[in-house]
Amino acid sequence: MPDSSYSIIPAEAGSLLKTVPEETQPPASTPTPALDVADVVDPPLPAVTKPASPPPATSPHSNALQNIANVGLSLVAIMAFTLLSLMCN
Repeated sequence: MPDSSYSIIPAEAGSLLKTVPEETQPPASTPTPALDVADVVDPPLPAVTKPASPPPATSPHSNALQNIANVGLSLVAIMAFTLLSLMCN
């Protein structure tokens, strides 16, 4: 391997924009004024309430059989279309 050292130089702000033709550059805009503490308005905090009791736990129904049926049907369809395409050739 060659013994050469590379240094990473940080990009200068606006250096890429200098490579774009002037007619295609975005229009110059005025800088945004700085915010003061008085400019920031905080919304009021919500009232503190006692959390509602959670609903009774019910066991969710499993969709495993439906998923197996969907996968099985998909595999049968793939095999049928493969056989049809082989018969047509």
